[in-house]
Amino acid sequence: MNALDGSRLLDQIARLTPEQQAALLAVAFEGEYWRPNCPSCGVKMLERDARKSGERFWGCENFPRCKTTQPMTRAAAMTPQANG
Repeated sequence: MNALDGSRLLDQIARLTPEQQAALLAVAFEGEYWRPNCPSCGVKMLERDARKSGERFWGCENFPRCKTTQPMTRAAAMTPQANG
């Protein structure tokens, strides 16, 4: 499989039938796409607040068994999903 640049990908999507485009869109928005998966164990990560700084970050749902964390971008920390 070859990677496509953005314009080539959009061209290929435009060639799909409306039904195929709707099916693709349904897959793209399936689940909680806005939450990252833990790179160590694959489960969804949770929004956490650092005790000292109060900054938001992603922490593995399997904590304390898995201590993997990821920084949260400022934009992600401000989204309704991340605050809700």
